[in-house]
Amino acid sequence: MNQDFVSLLLDLASQWAPWVALAVARPFGFTLMFAVFYWGHLTTGAIRMAYATALALPALSFDPAAPDLAALAMPYPVALVKELALGALLGFVASAPLLVAVVAGGILDTYRGATQGSPDPSGGQAPPVATLLAVASLWLFANTGGFWVTAAMIYSSYDVWPVNAVLPAPVGGAAAVAAVVGHVVSGGLLLAAPPLLLLMASDIAHLVSSKFGKSINVTQMAFSSKALFMVIILPFFMLVAVQALRDDYKWLGTVVPMARKVFP
Repeated sequence: MNQDFVSLLLDLASQWAPWVALAVARPFGFTLMFAVFYWGHLTTGAIRMAYATALALPALSFDPAAPDLAALAMPYPVALVKELALGALLGFVASAPLLVAVVAGGILDTYRGATQGSPDPSGGQAPPVATLLAVASLWLFANTGGFWVTAAMIYSSYDVWPVNAVLPAPVGGAAAVAAVVGHVVSGGLLLAAPPLLLLMASDIAHLVSSKFGKSINVTQMAFSSKALFMVIILPFFMLVAVQALRDDYKWLGTVVPMARKVFP
């Protein structure tokens, strides 16, 4: 009796395992490229697979009579790769609002000299303002219901690219990538512009002081004064930055149309 039951379960698992893998593939591909999983240190395969499986649960409420793999419009390995690629594309495009924060922080840290020095022996070196903005963007992602938004985005992508449909040939990949990179760079520059102008004014003040006070070399204090000035203006900058980053999350609503420019 027990052997028959176990045999029945194994037969069902063998019938449905390919379809389960196909249902999980697109959400899992999304986690491979989405910046939240890297910045939140959710890099283990188990966490990513748990997230992907949770999103695939509606597709796993199946009828015991498994359909034949021959019903697919393409070979099964090709369909699996297609789903992973689509998920990775969606994750890359959806990461743009978070990358804006890091670009803005990197610009400010580079200008004030925070990136100078030897690398951190314990791992990757992350400038302080960039790290602060990255943490703020992660908090905003969770606070604004980002996981619900990304789940809805992945589900809506199945209307555009069904699992059983053949993926069209890419036509505007370069333009779509350029649009994402342009959004990240322009957003980062716009976010960093106000404090950057103040830091430039600090440099101009040091330059004028060095011309009129030649007995004192004030230029040696330029980096220290910029660091102190950044600490003073940082609370006010974060008030503006948080609102700007919150507004930038509207980008998530354009992810599927943007990806559709690559695969129409």
